[in-house]
Amino acid sequence: YPPAPAAAAPAGVYRHGLCGCLEDVPQCLLAWCCGCVPYGHTVAHLDRDAAGWKKHACIFTLCALCTGLACILEMMARGRVRAEYGIDGSAGMDLLTAWCCLPCSIQQNARQVGQAGCEGPMAASMQ
Repeated sequence: YPPAPAAAAPAGVYRHGLCGCLEDVPQCLLAWCCGCVPYGHTVAHLDRDAAGWKKHACIFTLCALCTGLACILEMMARGRVRAEYGIDGSAGMDLLTAWCCLPCSIQQNARQVGQAGCEGPMAASMQ
């Protein structure tokens, strides 16, 4: 099933809630089972480099396997998404969000960049 169209979010907030991943079950499963893929697409989208998603996914995976601190990378990605889309928040809240529920944070960022009206790598690869 295609995801339901997102209602316009008020300025300064994410279009989708942190715990709203069941609104898009395939994206939710991908974030929980292989979070490096949506993470890679999100960062590649922010870099305007569609081909670079695999590099970012590998860096995320190596960081997760070797240090267990992939939440630091996700915290930085959240900060970039917030800056790009004018979302309120702080680095501390980004770290807390990524630390407490990494897959939820990954899917929220992925859905934000995929639903922002851009023809980015996430939107193209998830269809």
